[in-house]
Amino acid sequence: MVNYNGRLCRADEGLPFDNRGFAYGDSIFDTLAIAAGRIRFWEDHYFRMMAGMRVLRMCIPMSFTMDFLQQEIEKVLDRPSARVRITLFREAKGLYTAEKGGVGYLIKAEPLSDTTYSISDEKYEVALFTDFYVQQSALNNIKHTNRALHVVAGVFARENAYDNCLLLNDSKQLVSAINGNSFLISGTQLSTPAPEQGCVKGVFRKNLLRFVKENALLEVVERPITPFELMRAEEVFITNVISGITSVTRYRKKVFSTEKTRELLNRFNSAL
Repeated sequence: MVNYNGRLCRADEGLPFDNRGFAYGDSIFDTLAIAAGRIRFWEDHYFRMMAGMRVLRMCIPMSFTMDFLQQEIEKVLDRPSARVRITLFREAKGLYTAEKGGVGYLIKAEPLSDTTYSISDEKYEVALFTDFYVQQSALNNIKHTNRALHVVAGVFARENAYDNCLLLNDSKQLVSAINGNSFLISGTQLSTPAPEQGCVKGVFRKNLLRFVKENALLEVVERPITPFELMRAEEVFITNVISGITSVTRYRKKVFSTEKTRELLNRFNSAL
């Protein structure tokens, strides 16, 4: 079942053909991890969605409080652990220029078998995706639904037997992976692209950086990162709220360690 503007319906019923999220990508989305019946990092997700709607100049309804959206999410939950996607779209007539209107929402839940953040022992190989580049703008700091670049990068990864791809911006700097933020560990320094480089302001990213800084585990640096630095890094990993941390084990001929990343994740898990 999905929650479409407060109405529970079957997932195959479909959206109206003139839905602007479908027709123009005039929408944002967020992916939530439900563990033991609780939305992880809910406050951070909520405020990121509000910020995303403001960037797209949507007229945010006064009813869209944190409590209201949480209650709407809970309507589609039938188990204590789940992966939830909430899409918020402009409800208005018009073509490219939308008339004044409100905001609708679609909420869908799927089973999430494992909510424990852990690092796999399996190999995880990445490559650079250079067919298209991410623009360095505030628009790419939010999770809008225009993900064509990410989809094409995913197809490239599948066709070439890679587990993921690293995306670059128009200055040929590292931005992120297809499905999460990217990090490098070199010595005692933890580096990650800054939002100014075009990365999404990830919720897991935000909480991990705060945790590392508060506990003085590593020196955190948000900065431009060139692809050449991947060859010099000791460890590379990718983050999102569903998988937590995914360690990269190989890029080209470079094989990465996972020791420091495992220790970091163990300490982070203990604080959840």
